[in-house]
Amino acid sequence: AARALRSVSSRTASTVAAPLKLADGPAADARETAELLGLRSLGAADGLPQLTVFALAQDSSGHVYAGTQDGLARWDGRRFSSIALRGSTRDWVTHLWSGADGLWIGTDASGLQLRTAAGVRDVPGPDGKPMASIEAITDAARGGVWVGTPGGLFHCTAQACDSIAQGADLE
Repeated sequence: AARALRSVSSRTASTVAAPLKLADGPAADARETAELLGLRSLGAADGLPQLTVFALAQDSSGHVYAGTQDGLARWDGRRFSSIALRGSTRDWVTHLWSGADGLWIGTDASGLQLRTAAGVRDVPGPDGKPMASIEAITDAARGGVWVGTPGGLFHCTAQACDSIAQGADLE
């Protein structure tokens, strides 16, 4: 069956585009030597503050953070503990990014925050105020992070954010 599939794939590929070269992959593990992974469901009994989880991130020390409709929680391997954020006490944490500066926290109402060993602090927008709802966070090669909001694209460092692009077309 594998040879028939390879020949059909090769014929199909050669009629659509350049010839496709296929190679056999590694043999599958024998059933008796395969490692079985477990799955564990975590919830309120484990300290999770709210069961709707929007984002997960792991920091350099191995802690896993969950962004929920009721704030931020940290998993230490046994239990979740709530992490106090700036601004609204029950803010939705919609985006997380673990980077060299610390844990970047994107909220629905309180803007961008950064958690470091010193604690959690606001990262203001270009006007010195919290930014609108955070919709995306990713690493920036030049340091800091790129942050997307309904109002624009920003490059943020631990100190502040600079506007890169704005406009209604970004929504």
